[in-house]
Amino acid sequence: MRGRRSHAVLIALWLSLAGCSEVLVQDDGALSYAEVVALASQLGLETFGAAQDQDGSLTDAAPTSSPAAIETVTVSYDVSRPCLLGGSVASSGTVTITWETDPDRAVVDVESTDVHDRCVFLADGTHITVTGDPDVTALVHVATLESELDGLQSASLIGAVLWETDDDRNGRCEIEILVEVDPDADHHTANGRFCAHEFDVTVSGA
Repeated sequence: MRGRRSHAVLIALWLSLAGCSEVLVQDDGALSYAEVVALASQLGLETFGAAQDQDGSLTDAAPTSSPAAIETVTVSYDVSRPCLLGGSVASSGTVTITWETDPDRAVVDVESTDVHDRCVFLADGTHITVTGDPDVTALVHVATLESELDGLQSASLIGAVLWETDDDRNGRCEIEILVEVDPDADHHTANGRFCAHEFDVTVSGA
């Protein structure tokens, strides 16, 4: 359960990118802001999905007896799977979880690299085909204490892909985005660059 709860927090963290409403740079002829937000969210969720597939192995290793048990488990993976709308993606990485039973604490760290091979996404009504150039890497840190967020949470995507749309646009998308949630300050931030769009946003009420 601890692993599933932490992964749910992780996914919600990345989806917070969709709340960003400022665009500092936009190049004509590139992907629209709405397309970029949808594509960024889906790329992140896809990467997190590969990590979440390791949940069974991680949960089985969680401490269940000693009141003050602390245990760290790392699972490595290297898998290839089809994309929902066509193409495929090869994912490799590690998921590390540290559990503590008294108090009930879990810390999740994910490092995952995706190599897309003509992977098709539907973003704001547009079919976008993505190929790694060479890949996209996600780094994630999530911590919970007694089912509540504990300290600064973060998720990032770094890399580049080639893209083409079903309305004959194409280009290369460089990605460097960091999303952070600070539960103590009750806000989240998103900054960096995705394709032709730069983000620098702070939203209260994380």
